[in-house]
Amino acid sequence: MTSMLESFVIEARESLEHASETILALEHDPHDSDKLGDLFRSIHTVKGTAGMFENMEAFHRLAHTTEDGLDQLRSGAFSITSEYTDLLFAVLDQLNAWLDHLDTHGVLPASAAPDSQGLIDRLIAHKPAGDAIETDTVSARAAETAPDRGSITAPSALPDWIENLPEAWRTRAEQDSQTTPETRIFAIRYTPAADSFMCGADPLATVRALPGLIGYQVDARQPWAGLEAMAPYDCNLVFDILTSAERDVVKTALAEITAQCEVNEIAPEALVPPEQAGDDEDALEALFDALSADFADNDPQSEPAPPASPNQADAPEADELPTERPAGAPEPERRPQTPPGEDAKPQADNKPLRVEQHRIDELMTLAGELIVAKNALPFLAKRIGDGDDRDELVRELKANQADLDRIADRIQSAVMSARMVPVSSIFQRFPRLVRDISRKLEKDVELVMEGENTEADKNIIAGLADPLIHLVRNSLDHGLETPAERRAAGKPGTGRIVLRAKALDDQVLIEVGDDGGGIDPARIKQKAFDKDLIDAQTRDSISDQDALQLVLLAGFSTADNVSDLSGRGVGMDAVKSAVNNVGGHLLIESEIGVGTTMRILLPMSMAVARVLLVDIDGQRYGVPMSLIRETVRLHRDKFDRVKHNEVILLRDQLISIHRGRALLGLDDAAPNASEQAVLILEIDNQTVGVVVDEFLQSVDIVQKPMAGVMAQYDIYAGSALTGDGQVLLVLNLPTMLRRASQAAETLPAVCESTPRVIQEA
Repeated sequence: MTSMLESFVIEARESLEHASETILALEHDPHDSDKLGDLFRSIHTVKGTAGMFENMEAFHRLAHTTEDGLDQLRSGAFSITSEYTDLLFAVLDQLNAWLDHLDTHGVLPASAAPDSQGLIDRLIAHKPAGDAIETDTVSARAAETAPDRGSITAPSALPDWIENLPEAWRTRAEQDSQTTPETRIFAIRYTPAADSFMCGADPLATVRALPGLIGYQVDARQPWAGLEAMAPYDCNLVFDILTSAERDVVKTALAEITAQCEVNEIAPEALVPPEQAGDDEDALEALFDALSADFADNDPQSEPAPPASPNQADAPEADELPTERPAGAPEPERRPQTPPGEDAKPQADNKPLRVEQHRIDELMTLAGELIVAKNALPFLAKRIGDGDDRDELVRELKANQADLDRIADRIQSAVMSARMVPVSSIFQRFPRLVRDISRKLEKDVELVMEGENTEADKNIIAGLADPLIHLVRNSLDHGLETPAERRAAGKPGTGRIVLRAKALDDQVLIEVGDDGGGIDPARIKQKAFDKDLIDAQTRDSISDQDALQLVLLAGFSTADNVSDLSGRGVGMDAVKSAVNNVGGHLLIESEIGVGTTMRILLPMSMAVARVLLVDIDGQRYGVPMSLIRETVRLHRDKFDRVKHNEVILLRDQLISIHRGRALLGLDDAAPNASEQAVLILEIDNQTVGVVVDEFLQSVDIVQKPMAGVMAQYDIYAGSALTGDGQVLLVLNLPTMLRRASQAAETLPAVCESTPRVIQEA
């Protein structure tokens, strides 16, 4: 895919996304002329740009027909209806699907033309009746005036320009009409608007795409001006066209250019060529014309034969072309372009990233500072070689190192900032999704979106699109009740779905909540048991909070009936996997009769992470700083047990304690030190402590996901290389703690009564 086409795909997606938002707004206020103007301009921009590329006729025609309808809508020719907005959304879906295909293959799919035509037919059906193509049928007049076949007089009822069409074309048109009775013959004079080129139209491509095209001639509408006075961007062309096809097919094909065409339907007998007059020279010329046309029909690869006049061109139909070149014909020149179709080679996945200008300017400023700091190093090296004062050199080297550290930190922050995109890039697709599904389910739904300007790494945002779509679909299908059920429960008939995003230090929290019926833990337990996902003992002993996590198991579903929205037992496990893949974790909260909230806690970036290095059994591990609320050192006497759980009392809060050695499956013998290092973590809205052997230091790392055989060990969130060249393993503490708590049946840690007073740390 060329860079120009790549830019078109990006800009067209933005325009279509804006168009989708505008259509939704127009549904609520159909008389908003400003919104209607915005919608028209969005489609006009897409249409105009598409016309600049080859093999984009289907895309261009569909966009152009849509634009025509919107223009009539602006003029008040008809009003917006739900059926028309559904049709507009169908057009946007088709255009977006073609953009996806262009992004992958570089060309439109082979089915683009029929798909486009189907939508064009539906769009035309919504236009006022007066927009149908009017044809001047001359068959009746021609039947009255046309002579017998033996006559050499051409019918006088035809316009002069039709009588000047090549006789070979007229002969072929007559043959077509005899072969297929429903075929009509049309002589069309197409005069494109002077600003066609600037509007993105391609008159020649439009003519070549006409159904049943027999031939066309191109001439100047006005005499050509001299080079100094010529306006190269003005269209000064006129096309005389002869085509044979069914009336409705031609009418549809000309829908976009009706106002620029003079269309004449011609009776077959009006095209009978004059009989031989006995003049050998005239007969030879007629024979030469016919042979020239036939030769052009029989040579699919070589350039067309020169037409009979300088402005004349032939367009043979593709289904009549043979597969071999005539003997002695030269090898045709191969055009270095990929033909349209499904077999085009997919493009490499190299997605562009748009960066605001001020962020690029900041990087340029930092690059200048880096050059200045770098240039100081050779002078310091020379002074070391010259034996200058050692203490002074040490001070200057430390100062230079401090400058380099500061610049490196700022460059890192600037690059990270350049990768940040607002969550609105995925939130903006949900109004349409909620609209379509709620109508299908016959539910009244209000969508509320908050925190759309919250930013996160582009790769994280891109990885969240599908999981969020699934969560919203679940809220619509499973969470929200029907209007009748809601009113019976004393709720408003309109349900509410909230999409919320907010930044938490170096993390991003995204919530998908609804005010529906909530999740019944007892039903979840029984469903999981019925599907053999848990045993009877687990069903009877598991807590309600833990039961909610069962919906994340593969194959779990509470739907009694399978539909195209849900019920197949796939989805939530994929959501969990997708969230884990971007370094996040998923928490489910629900209350029967009140609603359900899915909380996704994500790192702000996957590229660089800040971790605290800790020592466990002589090995260094990394713990994400985003999980750490604080670090404390406690004497061994501060630890106690409540219901077999080790706990501490920290500032009037009872905190469950886990041993890092035990979490890793190591010897959990406590160190001999009188004081023990404890990480106080905040995970899934719960506070928990993890004992490690020692705190080391906090560092920034470039974290990579686990690969190869290590990928199966989910207790590690990733790995990184440290400054001394060693491999650092980053612990996945949420998974480790959840697994340990489930094994001990202690999630969450609950203290109903204490055997004695626990001494506060």
